[in-house]
Amino acid sequence: MNKGVETFEGTGQELAVVTDLLRAMKSAGVYDRWLDVYLRALYEHPTHEVVGDFASDAVSMGQATGR
Repeated sequence: MNKGVETFEGTGQELAVVTDLLRAMKSAGVYDRWLDVYLRALYEHPTHEVVGDFASDAVSMGQATGR
């Protein structure tokens, strides 16, 4: 995923780091990598609020990148 996220993997802070990372990647326009991080969060934590909060962004970025 990302070294910063992996550092917090399995802790309560992991998804807080994912949230910050997704926001930063969106601002930077790194949509393909953004989708990789989001999809991993979706797979590993499908019911977490982060997944729901970024779902519409995921659809938009998926369309923009052809994924």
